[in-house]
Amino acid sequence: MPDEGPDELMGKYFEGVCSKAEKEVLVAFLTEEPASRRRFIRESYLRTEMRQWAKVQLAGAGQPAVERGAGVVRPERRRRQIRVADRRDPRWSRPALPGRRVGFGTRLLRVAACLALLAGGYLFYRHVIRPADPVVGRVRTAAESVVTRAELRIIAEPDLDLRVGDRIAVGERGRLELGLLGEPSTIAAHAGTELGVLGVERGKHFRLDAGTIDADIAPQPAGMPLVVDTPQAKALVVGTRFTLRAEPQRTRLEVQQGHVQLTRLSDQATVAVRAGQYAEAGPGLQLAARPLAPGQGARVAQGLVALYTFRESQGPMVPDESGHGRPLSLYIEDPQAVRWLPGGGLAVERPVLIASREPARKVTQACMASNELTVEAWVRPANVVQEGPARILSVSAGIKAMDFGLGQERDYWTFRVNVASAQSPTGFVWGEFHSAPRTLATRLTHVVWTRAARGQLACYVDARPVFFDGSTQTGAPRVQELPGPFTPWQPQFRLALANEFGDDRAWLGEYHLAAVYSRALSAAEVRKNFEAGASGNSSAGQPPLVRARQQ
Repeated sequence: MPDEGPDELMGKYFEGVCSKAEKEVLVAFLTEEPASRRRFIRESYLRTEMRQWAKVQLAGAGQPAVERGAGVVRPERRRRQIRVADRRDPRWSRPALPGRRVGFGTRLLRVAACLALLAGGYLFYRHVIRPADPVVGRVRTAAESVVTRAELRIIAEPDLDLRVGDRIAVGERGRLELGLLGEPSTIAAHAGTELGVLGVERGKHFRLDAGTIDADIAPQPAGMPLVVDTPQAKALVVGTRFTLRAEPQRTRLEVQQGHVQLTRLSDQATVAVRAGQYAEAGPGLQLAARPLAPGQGARVAQGLVALYTFRESQGPMVPDESGHGRPLSLYIEDPQAVRWLPGGGLAVERPVLIASREPARKVTQACMASNELTVEAWVRPANVVQEGPARILSVSAGIKAMDFGLGQERDYWTFRVNVASAQSPTGFVWGEFHSAPRTLATRLTHVVWTRAARGQLACYVDARPVFFDGSTQTGAPRVQELPGPFTPWQPQFRLALANEFGDDRAWLGEYHLAAVYSRALSAAEVRKNFEAGASGNSSAGQPPLVRARQQ
């Protein structure tokens, strides 16, 4: 076997005097030694250029080129002038190693390896080097709402984390309640709302492009207020309860508690809006804090389908003041069994039925369309021994025929609702829920039960969520949600107070307000109605809050 080194063998190869055995040794050198392989490629390029240069120069001077093996003897040194056409010569291509060829499959594998390397680098940067966007809050309840995050559109569901850069879009019949991270603050977005999360560096920062939000904000850290931008203004919040609405040409701020600083973007004019006041910003509007009119903005009106305020003070009729559809007025069967209270309210002193004469179609149809429900009442029970449950408000036709109902069972509140279920032999299932014991007392109390579209239930006593559980006729114990549509509801059922059709579930006590909504109110909206009071426009003189104890 030849004992020459790679340099000597490469010289013989380019001179054209390399034997077959020496070529095999050269191939072995080039395969095993990367440095020798690089020198071979560089030398091949150099000799190819020299050969082309010599041909061009000697052809122009009329002299033949003198070649020896694979090398070229240059008669004179001149500036290289190689035409474009000469570069098309196949000898300009990169020379392959002697005895080796790179196939199409190998090239394809190399391209795939490069793409995989790039993808891995991106993933490493996205998930290791670059930190995730900070979490601002978490969805508590949601219906017909979408969160846009980068290129993704995510259906909003309970427990979904909201991050900086997210945009919330609430449908025309939807709503979303957001709890801020690390604090008891809530923001409720109404139908048609578009809300973006901008940042958290100097305080939580949102942008309200359209729609309405109700916010209950706990005190914020010093120097880090919560900020909400709108197209016309900026609201600076330290800790308060307020309603903010953004329209194409106007921003309206209503403050229920504390104060909010509102700045008009066009000229940076600022006004402090305190509890019981409102301010508007927009073209042609004067930026000033003005008092809210009595009852203005006090109660939630969206989704209201029936409302009874008991302010008539006389007569056998209780009018429906909801303004939704045809009024569903109620009639007292025995006016001698009740007593109208001075200043508003109706005391039921003996068993009596107070019911509509027409079916409650506008209530059942609206709730069946949304698959949501809220039942609200300001009442004062006469005692804590009534049971049955005793009926406070229901839409039914008798004891065993009910769409939904609010009642009393001794010292706790009850709520019944009927939904469709494929697991039940009858095609529907009853859900009966009750609050914790001792949440009901003989005092004026605000009680609210809500049921969301996905089946989540909530119970509030004086605006505080209280523990509850329930059961169904299928035997499932300690149920706290009841999914399923309201399709078993009967549109011919009537709305009744103080008793059941059949006169055997009587309830005694005082009515100050009763309402039904075709959607599930958020915690912030329940508090807003509570602060409006039993009269609908004041929270003064309300009884102290009660804390519920779990069973």
